Amino acid sequence: MVDGNGTSPEAAFSMKPVDVIEGLARQLVGDQRRLAEMRQTFESLPAGTPDHAVSQARAIVDETVSDWHNKQLPNLAASFRLALEVLDTFGPDGVSVEDATEAAIWNNKYFVWLREFGGVAPADS
Repeated sequence: MVDGNGTSPEAAFSMKPVDVIEGLARQLVGDQRRLAEMRQTFESLPAGTPDHAVSQARAIVDETVSDWHNKQLPNLAASFRLALEVLDTFGPDGVSVEDATEAAIWNNKYFVWLREFGGVAPADS
């Protein structure tokens, strides 16, 4: 896709790392809170809950936890790592890269680190 200036979105890279880090931290805490609430709800099922309902609830909890560990957590870690590198390299005000080659390098770093952390890019899944 090409924007109105005749460039593709991959031809630019822009990040304000402090804003990204704050957003990622809020996402991490919110997601962890939802997982804790889900576990608490499961653990508080009444003693007379039918076995099939308990099994279904356990499967949902297990699948959600697995998804968190295998997809969401590596995604967050890769995003944090990229934001921290931008912070360390350019400072808290961040950067806006217009050079297509340099932008492609910065845009690709997330995917490299996602794989390093054991995640799978959306196109790979």
